[in-house]
Amino acid sequence: MAWRFKVSKYKNAVGVVPRKEDWLSDIKVGSPQSCGNLIKASAAFMAFNVENRGGGSLGVMPLSSKGRFDPNHPLLHAHSDLVTDFDFSPFDDGMLATGSTDACFSLQ
Repeated sequence: MAWRFKVSKYKNAVGVVPRKEDWLSDIKVGSPQSCGNLIKASAAFMAFNVENRGGGSLGVMPLSSKGRFDPNHPLLHAHSDLVTDFDFSPFDDGMLATGSTDACFSLQ
């Protein structure tokens, strides 16, 4: 019996770019001294490092947000120094854990 090539079930899958109205734009993510992941999402929220003078700030927005990012959006000031890593809980979509170079971690 001859060997047969297995056809992929994704052969007709095509990526679709959403309309520009559905984009979230003008987010100033991270800084040159940032390390680790700069953006994370849960089933309800997304969080991202924000360029801020003191560091230690995160922007948190619901996933339903669209349009331009408001520079006056309230920020989460979790630490006094640069946030190096953060992640959402796999069990609670609203719980965010952050770690920083100030040798502290925080649960928000």
